[in-house]
Amino acid sequence: MNPDDVAGSRHLGLAGPRRSRVIDRQRENAMYDIDEIAKNSAGNWKTLAEFSVPADTDSPNEWSMAWLIHPDSTPEEHEHYATVAKEMATFGDDARWITQPHWGTGTLGGFWIRVFNDGRVTPAFKRLCEIEIASFDQ
Repeated sequence: MNPDDVAGSRHLGLAGPRRSRVIDRQRENAMYDIDEIAKNSAGNWKTLAEFSVPADTDSPNEWSMAWLIHPDSTPEEHEHYATVAKEMATFGDDARWITQPHWGTGTLGGFWIRVFNDGRVTPAFKRLCEIEIASFDQ
């Protein structure tokens, strides 16, 4: 497994190999389709056998793991995380702070975020995408 697929990448902080291709392709075109990002992010945790789904999660296929910090995170990445955490706090149970150990990268921190609710992209996921997309130009 490429550690960049788990942590350290600024490609929406969404773990999993499917994520990189979708975001990179959209980034090259300077266009971002949040619906496509959502479709490719929901259930991303299934590609990562090392991670567990929170036990109280309803409809786990509608959720995504969004990793933002890891043991080697830079001060800028920690500052970015603080910005995201402040925003995500407004979305209640749709964005849950999580930490999980990983054998290759150490403990990761981020969010277990609801991507879809009743077939629609959640405001929490949309806001996470907006924050991450804005950070690409920084």
